[in-house]
Amino acid sequence: MRREGTAKAMDWGSGTIDWSGCDEVEVVPGKLSGMPILKNTRFPADSILDHFVNGHIVEEILDWFKLDEKQVRIVFYYCALHASERHPVASEAPGP
Repeated sequence: MRREGTAKAMDWGSGTIDWSGCDEVEVVPGKLSGMPILKNTRFPADSILDHFVNGHIVEEILDWFKLDEKQVRIVFYYCALHASERHPVASEAPGP
């Protein structure tokens, strides 16, 4: 349960991440202009994904930013579920 606010949707690659269903992400007015952050931090949730998309491995992200591994893995899991709901796997995509 979030303390304040609702996590806003944001663009990530070809999809949109709606953070409102992720228990590890919160929006707190006054923290980072109300952007979705990891719970109890000032770290933007989308930054984890940006670093990953740019080729950094989870262990690097954890080490650089001193983040909780369980929290980061939950964010990745949430994004994987969200992406599979919005974007069909290539084998399931409609033909030309």
